Amino acid sequence: MSIGKLAALSALKAARSLSSRDRQAYIFANESVGSIGDQAMSDVARRHLSDKGYRINAIYMPGWTPYVTRGDYKDIVLTRLDKRSVDALDIYAKADLLMAVGADVMDGVYGPDLPLKWLKDLAFAQSLGIANAAVNFSFSETPDKAVCEAMRRAQGTSFVARDPVSRQRFEATTGQKADISADLAFLLQPEITGQRAAEARTWVVGQKAKGHTVLGVNASGHTLEKMDGDGAAAYAAICRSWLERDAARSIMLVPHDHRPAPVGDVEALETVAERLADFGDRVFMLRPDFAAWEVKALCEHFDLLITGRMHFAIAGFGTGAPALNVVYQGKFEGLMQHLDLESADLLADPAAILKVTPVAEQLERLTANADGIKRHLKAKLPEIHALSRRNFAWLEAK
Repeated sequence: MSIGKLAALSALKAARSLSSRDRQAYIFANESVGSIGDQAMSDVARRHLSDKGYRINAIYMPGWTPYVTRGDYKDIVLTRLDKRSVDALDIYAKADLLMAVGADVMDGVYGPDLPLKWLKDLAFAQSLGIANAAVNFSFSETPDKAVCEAMRRAQGTSFVARDPVSRQRFEATTGQKADISADLAFLLQPEITGQRAAEARTWVVGQKAKGHTVLGVNASGHTLEKMDGDGAAAYAAICRSWLERDAARSIMLVPHDHRPAPVGDVEALETVAERLADFGDRVFMLRPDFAAWEVKALCEHFDLLITGRMHFAIAGFGTGAPALNVVYQGKFEGLMQHLDLESADLLADPAAILKVTPVAEQLERLTANADGIKRHLKAKLPEIHALSRRNFAWLEAK
């Protein structure tokens, strides 16, 4: 962009800052429709900034389909990625805040293009005096080199890692400083708003009324795809083992990503449901459409979870239901540190799923210890909620 155009935009922002207009927040969406975890983080971020007096604008990459969150906001699907485009110029002229909710894509482990785009835009926003940050992100052991270099060059952008392991990796790799937070999804307010979730709640309340222990089950299609074997069959075998040990046990299957296989969870859990059909009413599958806040509302009725999706685990932990986690991308270790549960035996390697017995026994131990972990979580959650709100501490310091 020419020096003249840059000066014109800066002058426009200075003039607008003197007016009585509404403050405008622009938030990059990190995924298209289908990911329940991304919906959870976005719902919290948008509602928090709205409560602070910002008008919310959600920015999607070209071709993406926006997802629903609660409250008032405007969806912007970019037509071009160039910051000289009409879309981008309008954003830069109006924005008081530009923010990326980095999640597990910020380090480029799923591809460098999106985080590099964000980092360039955040840097340009910084040059215009627009408050900007990358918040709520994990940082894996294998970040993309180009993304790391762009982070090293960043000046003035605030970085907020969502767990202590990620912050340590980020700072050691990039030389930048990051604030520490907990995942935004811990602040998600539970609510049943749709028919599918209402039917699921009726089922789980009925099972609890019969004195049943209820297990919430998620199998990540993304993780199963990487297994050297039939992961869905192994999941079904683990669930069968758990159900057979006590007739007063029930299972709800919960896909936490609605996208088609192999990324999403629906097809894999349909397979699990078919293999458990002989248990009749003791097995229920929640089928789309439903929202992140509805999943958290259902977790209030679960006794424990097994999951391949971190945000399903967070929905459980956030309501007091402990989760056995099938780990990937080094994200869960930091979550366990936050919750002081490193020694609670809540992490399972994907390879162990295929062996069935080790994870079945691990799940049995969690069932026996669930009440004690619930008490621990109840005491710990106020601290976690305070950490979650630190995703916005950089803005309050501006």
